[in-house]
Amino acid sequence: MFLKEAEISVIIHATEDPSKVKKAITNLFPEEIAGLYMENIEESTYKGHYGNVITFYRIRVKGRDAVKLLKHLLSHMDTASNALLKATLDERVDDAGNLYIRVSKQDAYSGKVALYDGDDVIRLVFRPRYGKNMDWVVFFEEQ
Repeated sequence: MFLKEAEISVIIHATEDPSKVKKAITNLFPEEIAGLYMENIEESTYKGHYGNVITFYRIRVKGRDAVKLLKHLLSHMDTASNALLKATLDERVDDAGNLYIRVSKQDAYSGKVALYDGDDVIRLVFRPRYGKNMDWVVFFEEQ
């Protein structure tokens, strides 16, 4: 087990349907563990600049389940996104060895996994157990 945890976070604007956002998140998980984590969403609510409601969801996935999540994402990622992820790996890993991935909310809702660098995203952070000693390049070559 090489991952300590994964964190999924998403911002839901007042114009969005929270149930659709939850479905998009659920679609990122392998079916066998989705229910366990979707029941434990941390939810925070804030007011935007113009008084609109902004909701923030966070889900923490530990150990083996974090590995399952990452492998599921990679196996369902479209070819272009997979190539882009590998090509930009050095920009997606910080000094602590954490891997940052942003996927399209809209595509996730449709059951697809596509990298997206716009605003309408689901953010995923994968934290390796061994920190900066994690060799993500080797990991992706083995997938």
